[in-house]
Amino acid sequence: MAKRRKRKRSFGARGQTRLEELQEHAKSGGLYVASYSPGDGVTRYRFFERPGNAYFGPDSGICTEFGLKRAWRYLQTGTCTVMRRRR
Repeated sequence: MAKRRKRKRSFGARGQTRLEELQEHAKSGGLYVASYSPGDGVTRYRFFERPGNAYFGPDSGICTEFGLKRAWRYLQTGTCTVMRRRR
């Protein structure tokens, strides 16, 4: 029976996790990111304008994206595909 290889955590160039790398990039643009994994296989990333805000209620945050790829796309383009704050 073959041995199972341990899965390594993915780290960025400076030994950061993918979430930490996303948070650092967002912070340089004046945004803050919180993540939420409800167990359905899709992690939610919510963007905020102020630090310390991690509430995932219906009226909080400026954008919510499903998945890391879309979260990065939001930071690069400013186009939110899932949820925008109501005005």
